[in-house]
Amino acid sequence: MLSTKRFIKLFLLKSGYYYRILKQAEFPGVAVLCYHGVKQAGKKKARFFFSALHVKEEELDAHCRLISEFCNPISLDDWRDAVNKKKKLPSRPVLFTFDDGYRNVFTLAKPILMKYHIPAVFFVSTYPVKNNSYLWFDALASVLGEKKITELKDMKPASLMELYHKSPFKTELLDSHACMTPGQIKELSSIQGFELGCHTSRHIILSKASREEQAEEIKEAKLMLEEWVQKKVRAFAYPNGRPQLDYTEESVSILKEQDFDFGFTTKSGFAGIYGDTMEEPRFIMLEGVSEAELAHRLCFSWQMGKNIKK
Repeated sequence: MLSTKRFIKLFLLKSGYYYRILKQAEFPGVAVLCYHGVKQAGKKKARFFFSALHVKEEELDAHCRLISEFCNPISLDDWRDAVNKKKKLPSRPVLFTFDDGYRNVFTLAKPILMKYHIPAVFFVSTYPVKNNSYLWFDALASVLGEKKITELKDMKPASLMELYHKSPFKTELLDSHACMTPGQIKELSSIQGFELGCHTSRHIILSKASREEQAEEIKEAKLMLEEWVQKKVRAFAYPNGRPQLDYTEESVSILKEQDFDFGFTTKSGFAGIYGDTMEEPRFIMLEGVSEAELAHRLCFSWQMGKNIKK
C-alpha cells in the first residue's frame, strides 16, 4: 500500500504537474546521477549484496523516459565544450553515470540508454575485469556478510587485498555481481555519447593508501582501460567518493598529474558547470526511486537547498 506522500507524488505525476514544472525549470547546475548495478525485471529474484545500490530495470527505464522528455541529457564531451567556452549547455542538463563496471550495466542499462538516446559515463575498476573476478566488497560480503564490509574499508589496501585473495568466494551467489569483460567495455566505448572512466584498479579507498599506492592504482587502471578502448581516459570517479573521508586533496593532485580532466564524488548536489571540475558532486540513485520520486526531487527536493558546488 502506498504511503500518503508516495500517493501524492504519484498523483502529481499522473496529473502532469511535475512535467509542467520541469519544462519551465532552470537547474542551478548539472544534475549528475550516480547508478551502480541494474536488476533484471521478471527474473527469479537474484541475490544482490548492497541491494539498494542496484536499481530495477523498470526503474531505470522510467528515469530515462522522464529525463529524455523533460530534461536534457548531456555527454561528458558536451560538458567539456561548455567548460572550454565552445558551446553552452542546455537548460536542465543531466549526466548519467554508472560506477564499478557491473556486467548487468552492459546487458540491461545499455539497451535502455540507447532506446532513449541518453549519453553516459561508465566508471570501471579494472582488476576484477582483467581477472574475471569480483569486486572485493561483493566477494567478501559473500563470505563475511555485508555488515563486515564497512569495517574492512578502514583497512590498509595491502591487508585488505590479502584477505580478498585468501577468501573462498561463494561464486554461486555472485552471478548478479559479475563484472564486464574487456570486449564489452570496448563495445561500450564505441557507442556515440558513451565514455569509459577510471574507478581505480581494485576499488581501494584512496584515503587509506599512501601517495605512491594511490598513484599506482590510478595509473594502472587508466593504462588498462586505454588499452581496451584505444582512447584516452580522462574521467575519474573516487571509490566511495566522500570528500576527505574516502579521498583527499592528495588524491585530487594525483588525478591532475595523470591528465584527468573530471573527477566525480558522491557528495550530493548539483555540479557547477564551470571552474574546477575535479570534485563534481552527484546524486546517488537507489532502488525504489520511482519516476514520481525522481520528478519530485528534480523539481523541488534537490533544488530547495540550492546545493551546488561553486
